[in-house]
Amino acid sequence: MKNIPNLLLFRLLSLFSLALISGFSQAESSADGAKIWPGIYNGFTPCEDCKGVKTTLAFNQNNTYLLMTQYIGRSNREFVEKGKFERGDNQILVLTSRNGSTKHYYQIDGDNLIQLDDSGNTHTGKLADKYVLQRQDVMKTPPQHSMH
Repeated sequence: MKNIPNLLLFRLLSLFSLALISGFSQAESSADGAKIWPGIYNGFTPCEDCKGVKTTLAFNQNNTYLLMTQYIGRSNREFVEKGKFERGDNQILVLTSRNGSTKHYYQIDGDNLIQLDDSGNTHTGKLADKYVLQRQDVMKTPPQHSMH
């Protein structure tokens, strides 16, 4: 029962983000024709000390983003970060938190985003192909992440 408020908050924030971008159905296209923003991306990425990280990343037309993460198996808390993003070289999106203390890097790959490491490099190792967020409007069904 104590997970219900957290789940409700996550869904409300997702709906809020969707409402912010709903008026922008025609997304910009990159040179290769991929939709970039505004949009919502979802994924379940690897985690060293938990079952995985449930991630929702929403881009707004005014170059702002909302990043929601939850470390499954470690905490029921959902972390919310807001900031600005810019498109760098080689199809790389650079996200900078509102206070400027955190940067995230994602590489555009068609309708997906590949989460890069803290230095902006591709993850390596056997789980490297799991660092993917998929654009929500091209998914057949949004991901359902189990709390088990």
